[in-house]
Amino acid sequence: MSDLMSEEEQLERIASWWKENGTMLLVGIVVVVGGFVGWRWFQSSTQAANEAASDLFAAYEEAEGEARTVALAELAASAPGSSYHALALFEEAAALVQDADLEAAAVLYQQVLDDPSDTLIADLARLRQAATLQGLDRGDEALRLLDAIRSPGYRRAALEMKGDIHIARGERTLAHTAYTQAIEAAGEGSQTQLLTLKAANTEGAEPSAPTVPAEAVENVDATDEGEGPASTEAQAAETSPDTDTDESGDDVETAEDSP
Repeated sequence: MSDLMSEEEQLERIASWWKENGTMLLVGIVVVVGGFVGWRWFQSSTQAANEAASDLFAAYEEAEGEARTVALAELAASAPGSSYHALALFEEAAALVQDADLEAAAVLYQQVLDDPSDTLIADLARLRQAATLQGLDRGDEALRLLDAIRSPGYRRAALEMKGDIHIARGERTLAHTAYTQAIEAAGEGSQTQLLTLKAANTEGAEPSAPTVPAEAVENVDATDEGEGPASTEAQAAETSPDTDTDESGDDVETAEDSP
């Protein structure tokens, strides 16, 4: 009897526990199973989207002329913000740079930045956009883009470009700092001969203002003190003949010259 009561108590306890926790347990099971199924669906969907974007990019690469423009539009519509779309925009922008159409190239690089697929793509777009903006004499915007680059693989190139922008603006100290940081970012074993040369050429004080020749200074000082060349009126008085003109217009001798 005691064993039977013990089993009944156990069943009651199980029933009571299930009443209190059974719903939550079922919800947890549904969430886990649903999450697993959802993740598998997401992976499958992502893979399918990547394959479709890859096919569209391959079609873009093979196309020429108007067909290439159409292929790019299809890629933008079907896979906006994807790595394949970004690669196509990079190619289009590079062609525009070759044609010296920097304004149009800057627009395409900005499209990549507006919807980047990942950090590396975004930093590459910033690097190329900065070079384009520098070519458009928009150095301040270029420097802001370069400062935003954080990927180690692009950090050296970003710092070197910063130095180039500063040196073009006559900012030798800032250029030297950027070149030195670029050398540090390159790490051991990297080829840094050109960077080292740039850093050495910008080391030291800012260049002084051009000096004025001493002769020019003396001439200016003499003119200010009234010791320079005689005025036009004085020169005219010295070189004009010592004669007077009567009312009829005939020249007459002055009293000093008359006998």
